[in-house]
Amino acid sequence: MPFMLFVLFVPFVSFMLFVSFVSFVDQILRGGGTMRREPDRERIRRQNRKRKLRHLRARLAQTRDPVQRRRLIEKIRRISPAAPVPEA
Repeated sequence: MPFMLFVLFVPFVSFMLFVSFVSFVDQILRGGGTMRREPDRERIRRQNRKRKLRHLRARLAQTRDPVQRRRLIEKIRRISPAAPVPEA
């Protein structure tokens, strides 16, 4: 009887380890990485916000259409209300 439990238990455990390993590799390949601490999440959020503001300001500098400029200014204000925005 104990041998039968062992025979049933070993494939199950090996399958569970395989599934967890595959999901871990999948998470890394998708760019998820591992779990992060809160300060790291905050830092990454700030970096993404700065990157997006730089991108929007570059588009604003190139755009001459007043409607498009107004939309970009609204987006910049929505992302960072305290950020300086050139009105003209």
